[in-house]
Amino acid sequence: MSEKQPHNFKSLPDDGSAHVMTDGWMNLLTGIGVKGKDKSMSGTVVHDGLIQTIAEELYSADDIAQRIVDRIPKDGVREWIKFKNLDKDIESRLNDVIKRLDLKTKILDAWVSARLYGGAGLFISISESVNGDKTEALSKEIKKTGIRSVKSLTLLNKYELISGGVITSDLESKNFGLPENYTMTPQKNVDKQLNLHHSRVIRFDGQKLPTQKFIANDYWDDSVLSKIYQIISSFNQSYTASSDMLLDFRVAVIKLKNLFQMIAQGDEKKVKDRMELIKMQKSVINMVLLNEGEEFEHKTHSLTGVKDILDKIDNRLVAASGLPRTILLGESPSGLGATGNSELRNYYDDVAQEQESKIRRPLDEIFRYIFLSKDGPTNGKYPEDFGFEFVPLWQMTEGDKAKMEYDVAKKDEVYIANGVLDPDEVAVSRYGGQGFSQDTKINSERLIEAIERNSAQSFETPKENGNVFDKLDGGNRTWDKIKAIFKNDHTDQTVNRR
Repeated sequence: MSEKQPHNFKSLPDDGSAHVMTDGWMNLLTGIGVKGKDKSMSGTVVHDGLIQTIAEELYSADDIAQRIVDRIPKDGVREWIKFKNLDKDIESRLNDVIKRLDLKTKILDAWVSARLYGGAGLFISISESVNGDKTEALSKEIKKTGIRSVKSLTLLNKYELISGGVITSDLESKNFGLPENYTMTPQKNVDKQLNLHHSRVIRFDGQKLPTQKFIANDYWDDSVLSKIYQIISSFNQSYTASSDMLLDFRVAVIKLKNLFQMIAQGDEKKVKDRMELIKMQKSVINMVLLNEGEEFEHKTHSLTGVKDILDKIDNRLVAASGLPRTILLGESPSGLGATGNSELRNYYDDVAQEQESKIRRPLDEIFRYIFLSKDGPTNGKYPEDFGFEFVPLWQMTEGDKAKMEYDVAKKDEVYIANGVLDPDEVAVSRYGGQGFSQDTKINSERLIEAIERNSAQSFETPKENGNVFDKLDGGNRTWDKIKAIFKNDHTDQTVNRR
């Protein structure tokens, strides 16, 4: 019994010629889908990453390419970050370290370099306890308990960080699938090579590549310009061609009597002299004097359809760049009532996503080294609740701020009138920091006293099935434990009442 073949399988003919059937339309009569007859069948997809010199030339010479590379990183660090759960004194000392390291600029430069080349790294120079040769120590992992201070951050592009050959195979390691060490080959007139452990290199990734392409690219990503190189080229050539058309938009046509006869007789000089005279007449008296049998006129070329073609090319470039049209091409929003706010909000959402995927991990690593430094803001102890968030790019107008503060004030008025909040709590919560805040800080001791005054029936009266806390904690949770949660050695609790 013969095996049933799949429905899209076709046996190879005996003559040795191979026919491959693929999904899609095919018509032998019209040639659709037939290679050699259908031109579209000859198209193939090829990925050619930009080599370093082309990427650098494109970035240096073309304003559109530079804007595509730079704009997202610049917007991504513009409003910077704000810290969470840090004492003011510790935050002040942390900001001093950030200024000393010039961290904001280093993050921006590394992010731009990663987008331009496909990857970059910040070499973190650590003051640490070293036994033996300091250069040899760079090839070993940083000991978290031996850090005295973070001295500096040095930018290296992916061409300066060559894979050492050994790849991390530990699935639980954050470095899984990446080189254990890098050979640093500086391109800034420095001859010395160094072997760096991956813990000393803060990686920044570029345009993500499939796994096999990533490995073939020495474990680095691709430039953001690789995919749109041809699109940028078409954009520039189209506008250059349009400019050339304008130069030839209006052409002077001169008809001379017996022109070919003069040329045949070798009187080209007479023809040139006549043309020069006409040119001089136009320049001096703004008119042309013609002889009998001569004619002079201007011919204009039609530019119909050019604008539509350029608009299509613009749209293709905008779609490929990932930037709004107003930012990439500097155009004002078009359309009735168009403000560009919707497009800008979507772009800011994209930037926020890039912040999380590209620079949160590098910042986490750098802050961890700073806090673990014995000379750092916390003398070598990492704050358990430390965190940071990126400040939103979308900022409210003064009118929006005033309305928001008014709405919060109306809510506070209701809370105060009903005894939920004290006026002092509201004042400290709203204006006790660097500016207006919607977060409400409640005095925990006052809250406990208020609950105790009204808790007799809620927590002491026996219930047929036990009170709600008995159900939640198997009867082991007592009122004293509830009070301890609010106290917890803190004088206040923050409640978000937005």
